[in-house]
Amino acid sequence: MQILIVSAGVVASRIAALLLKEGHDVTIIDESEAALDAVSLHLDVKTVRGSGMNPKVLLEAGVENADVVVAATRNDELNIITCFMAKELGAKRTVARIQNPEHPGHFVLPTKSPTAARRVIRYKRLGVDLMVNPELLASNHIVNTLTNVFFTSVQSMAEGDLVQIGEIEVGRAEITKKRISEIEYPRPAIIAAIVRSGKTFVPDGNESLRLGDRIYVLTERNGLDSIGKMFSLPRKPIQNVIIAGGGTVGFFVASQLEQLGIHVKIIEQDKERCTEISKRLDRTLVIQGEVTSVEYLRDEGVHSADAFIAAVDRDELNILISVLAKNLGTARSIAVVNRPEYIPLAEGIGVDIVVSPLILANSAFDRFIHQPQVLSAAAFARGEAEAIEIPIEDRAPAIGPSLGKLELPKNTRIGAIIREGKVLIPKPEDFVFAGDRVILVGLRTALPLAEKFFQSK
Repeated sequence: MQILIVSAGVVASRIAALLLKEGHDVTIIDESEAALDAVSLHLDVKTVRGSGMNPKVLLEAGVENADVVVAATRNDELNIITCFMAKELGAKRTVARIQNPEHPGHFVLPTKSPTAARRVIRYKRLGVDLMVNPELLASNHIVNTLTNVFFTSVQSMAEGDLVQIGEIEVGRAEITKKRISEIEYPRPAIIAAIVRSGKTFVPDGNESLRLGDRIYVLTERNGLDSIGKMFSLPRKPIQNVIIAGGGTVGFFVASQLEQLGIHVKIIEQDKERCTEISKRLDRTLVIQGEVTSVEYLRDEGVHSADAFIAAVDRDELNILISVLAKNLGTARSIAVVNRPEYIPLAEGIGVDIVVSPLILANSAFDRFIHQPQVLSAAAFARGEAEAIEIPIEDRAPAIGPSLGKLELPKNTRIGAIIREGKVLIPKPEDFVFAGDRVILVGLRTALPLAEKFFQSK
């Protein structure tokens, strides 16, 4: 596909790198020559200097032939206008990166009468096909993770939440004495992937788990809690959370946690930002302070916090202060990290949970770019693995043989079948039919070949 990205910033550059790995042709527009030069040193992309709102610049970048235009600057309004201009000039589809949660994708106008028809204003009329808010995605992910007593991260997919994927570290020795095919779950489930010694792979039934493995369990809605106790001991529910950084992610997380009755404290260095967010939060304590000071963090009670979230603007600093908080005694440390290559490093030096707004946003981009083939998607295992929901087309190779005889590529498997609104965890003797939807799991590099088994010949 021909993909045009407006912005050479950190998030946009990382999105471009991931798209290049998938074989797409990428062009980047930015007003900064220095930013474009920096991108060109690391990525094989075409660059055009100028504003994404300028029709001449868009035409120079080949907008009329673009399959997708991604407006990813830090200005929401600029991104919306860029999408409008791109659509007017011939781009097939557009994506706008949005930071303000008050841009919901649509707005329903009020009426004088409760029975009167309401007018719905959609951003699609302005040329925006998809809005993606990476920071809000990351915040939701953090809250879901903190409120689960077994799994360190939880993602949902398929009609919102028919299917869930949870990450958990193997901590019970008895589960390691069985082959995966011999494990009996209280609810239907599969192990979609394992991260072991830094390597991610999709296991077969003959594989056995090891203590310390990070595994990704796929099951139906509300099935994770009953499964988690098979692999690990439960953590106590969180009551006290400290957030370093009052930026977008920190604010979103605090606003959700305080609604759940959790005591939240934000430490933010900028005085004006402290004043701003303290006015918008009802029960969160906002303090101006220096998050890199050991003495200060100790005085603020990091050692007794149930969770510490590092959400400042720098990946490196988030990793360092997460480790610092862990060393001071916090029960769980979470670092917000955009750069995928930093994730193994952060996990290797002791950060409990690493959340990447970029990887979460890229799942949304993937789903959009591959429409209508991909109905929903979830990236996991540091972004190296993915689950995608796809329909089974007429005359697809997967129709006919039992699943046990279906020779899918290595490091891929069918995680679930969705049939008539119900989730089925497949067995080797099961079959799939046209009209079914499957959750296909595997390494990102292997999934494109596996998808062909479910497409018409």
